Amino acid sequence: MIYIVSFESGVSGRDGAAVRAALEACGTVNAFQRTAWLVDSSLTASQIRDELKPSLEVEDSVFVSALDLRSWAGWNTRLKVWLSEHGLQDP
Repeated sequence: MIYIVSFESGVSGRDGAAVRAALEACGTVNAFQRTAWLVDSSLTASQIRDELKPSLEVEDSVFVSALDLRSWAGWNTRLKVWLSEHGLQDP
């Protein structure tokens, strides 16, 4: 399952590196924005969130959701290549 994961730091200057490292333990990751990733994982959204919790600060927020790839569009992004490498073609 492909998930979208978004992270927002509540502390100025944190870049999400610790969250990215924790996310990489959950599956194959593609960073398409500075603090937003796609992850191909066998875990559920709740399990991914729980795996990320130790790398979060109280002020941080994280969002994890399964991604409906029947309808997507992008511009000037490497996501198309990553998605096709994971068996998903342009709709």
